[in-house]
Amino acid sequence: MYSAVIVGAGKGTRTHLSFNKIFYEIDGFPLIDFTLRPFREDKNCDEIILVVSPEDETKIKSMFSGPKIQIIQGGPTRQESVHHGISKVKSPFVLIHDGARPAIHRLLIDKCLEEVQIHRAVTPALPVKDTIAMQSEEGFLSSTLPRPNLVRIQTPQAFVTEEIKKAHEKAYASGRVYPDDASLYQGELSKPVRIVLGDEYNIKATTKMDLLVLEEILCTK
Repeated sequence: MYSAVIVGAGKGTRTHLSFNKIFYEIDGFPLIDFTLRPFREDKNCDEIILVVSPEDETKIKSMFSGPKIQIIQGGPTRQESVHHGISKVKSPFVLIHDGARPAIHRLLIDKCLEEVQIHRAVTPALPVKDTIAMQSEEGFLSSTLPRPNLVRIQTPQAFVTEEIKKAHEKAYASGRVYPDDASLYQGELSKPVRIVLGDEYNIKATTKMDLLVLEEILCTK
């Protein structure tokens, strides 16, 4: 019923590891293994397209195989890697997920899949807890943003395949760059993106502290 594009081609320099963070071991398994599990076990998931960097391709292929998993090379940016990944999608719907979000829960996947069949484009998000402010170039407080209107975007983001493919082609042709696929979809097609409630445990491994928190989450699941 849907394809999953898992993006793991980044370097993860902010974790200060000497290797790609998707290989960071938790409880004896690489982080990327936890990310893939709910999709591998989901009967509604027709295929998993795992996008990795050229230098990691051989290692990943030695770790994962099977008719459901296709491993391809990504590009120098996340947007280009997703563009490569969705070009291989055959299912009518696609879920695009960060390879560095290993605590993804099946309930969130199901929620996104349910909503995308109605709204055509979906992203999970969480309310912002802290006050968010702008700072001046000189390092002084400039202005604060209205917290009730702010959310923290997560993945997986779900789309009608033909529409997100069209959006990526338009962005590629114009050279426009977006922080994620929901904003790309909205920016290129001028169509709305439905927000569903995300998951506090669905943390992206960005820093060393994130990895430590994820160890606690995944080892107690």
